[in-house]
Amino acid sequence: MSAEWTRRKGRLGKKMAALRERVPGKLTQAVVAKRLKISEPTISRLEAGKSRPPWPTIASLLMAYQASPEDEAEVSRLWEAARQKPITIEHGKGLSPSYLAFRRDEFDADGEKAFNVGAITGLLQTPGYADALRSAAPTNIQGDEQAQRAADERRSRQQLLEGDNPLHLHVIMGEALLRQLVGGREVMIEQLEHLLTTGQRDHVTIQVVPFERGAWATSPAVLLYFPDDEPPMAYLEHAGGGETVEESHDVQGLADTFDYVAEHTALPEDASADLIGSVLNELRMDEQQPN
Repeated sequence: MSAEWTRRKGRLGKKMAALRERVPGKLTQAVVAKRLKISEPTISRLEAGKSRPPWPTIASLLMAYQASPEDEAEVSRLWEAARQKPITIEHGKGLSPSYLAFRRDEFDADGEKAFNVGAITGLLQTPGYADALRSAAPTNIQGDEQAQRAADERRSRQQLLEGDNPLHLHVIMGEALLRQLVGGREVMIEQLEHLLTTGQRDHVTIQVVPFERGAWATSPAVLLYFPDDEPPMAYLEHAGGGETVEESHDVQGLADTFDYVAEHTALPEDASADLIGSVLNELRMDEQQPN
C-alpha cells in the first residue's frame, strides 16, 4: 500500500478526521485506536491522506464515529475514488515538491483554466521560448543535464494535450506576452505560430487581453477541474514556487474572476487569434527589414 499523499486520499482523510472530531467529547486518534484495537499510525496515515485502509477498517471507524447514512455514503464514494495510484513524474528530479504535487493533480484533471501573466504557460511553450526563459533565470538551471531534464519535463507535460482524451485547456494572456521578445524575433515568430496552430484544436481556447482593456489580473494562477464530481482546485505561482488552494470559497473566487475576465475583458477567441496573427505579421515584417 502506497504511503504517498494523493489529493483523493487527502479528501478521504479530511472527511474521516472531521467525523472523528465531531463526536462529543475528546475522541483522539489514540483513544480510537485503543477502542477498536487498531494501530494509531493507521488512523494518522488515513487522516493525513497517505493511506487507504481496507473497507472493514473504515466501516469500524464510521461506527465508532456514529456516522449518519449520508456520511457513510460520502465516505464510501471518497474511499472508492482514493483507489488511484499516484503517478510518477518521469523527469521530476530537482523540481520543487509543490510543483510535483501540482503536476500530479494536473495529470488527473480533465480541464484547466490559466491566467498567463509573466510568461506563456509551459503547456504551450515552444522549445526556443522555454530555453530563453531559462536563460533569463540562470539560477534555476545549473548545467546541461538539468536543462535537458527541464526540456524533457516540458515535453512530457505537453502530452496532456494529446491523445483521445486530452486535457481541455483555456488560457487568458495579456497582449504584452505576445510582444515581449523572449529569445528574439525568430523565437517569438515560432511561438506565435505555435499558439495559432494549437489554438485551432477543439480542446484548446486562447484569449488575449489587449492593452486598451487595462488591468485584468495581478498574478499567474491555474484552475484544475476533475471528472466524477471532484471539486476543483487552484495553483498560485510565485517567485518562490507555488501554492495549492483547495478551500471551495477561495477556488470559487478565482473561478469567478477567470470567467468574468473571459467574458468581459479578454477578446473572444476569434478576435484573439486575429490579434496574435497581427503581432506575428509585424514580427515577420520587422525581420525582413534590412539592418
